[in-house]
Amino acid sequence: MPLRTLMWQALSQAGDSSLQRIESGMAFAKRLEAMQSRYFVENPTVKADLAAMVDDSRNYLTHEYFNHNWQPFYQSEVVEQLAEAKLSYVVSGDIDDRFYNNFKLMQEPLQILTDVPDTTRRETIRGFMFNTRFRRDLFVKGAVKFLALEQVEQLSHTYFALIIDPAEMSYEVALVGCAIQLDQAIYRPMIDCRAGGWP
Repeated sequence: MPLRTLMWQALSQAGDSSLQRIESGMAFAKRLEAMQSRYFVENPTVKADLAAMVDDSRNYLTHEYFNHNWQPFYQSEVVEQLAEAKLSYVVSGDIDDRFYNNFKLMQEPLQILTDVPDTTRRETIRGFMFNTRFRRDLFVKGAVKFLALEQVEQLSHTYFALIIDPAEMSYEVALVGCAIQLDQAIYRPMIDCRAGGWP
């Protein structure tokens, strides 16, 4: 948010076109970065974000950073607002958030999440653990919670397919704080049985 505010305030001195304003805002931010301003020195992820913007679509940047009505919300604030429409948070629309990210957590952070009964607070804590800035959350009206056995039954009817060449499969998983090697004796047969249709 501070980076967006910095670039947004530079727009008043920019040209007439959207492209000119975007380039002006980014150039001003990069100028401060080059001066070793403490905000950039003490927040290296912001430097990386600014560098990545150079290759981003200007249409995307207009929508994400230079929208006049841009107002970011915490997930808890969105939950509260949508509750007024009787919509409740169900799950992230990003499969990594539910499966891969949980798998990446070591015992202590995973236990912290397990000990928090409130879903909204748990999602806030998870966001800090993974430095989540953009979310893809799913909300429904009249949510029905499945029992554990019902969840297993639903999953048993779910089909999975490979999205990369099996030869490019990595058996190393980067966890928060370390990395582990998956036992190929266990996981390679699972990959091989789904590789039949791969060219």
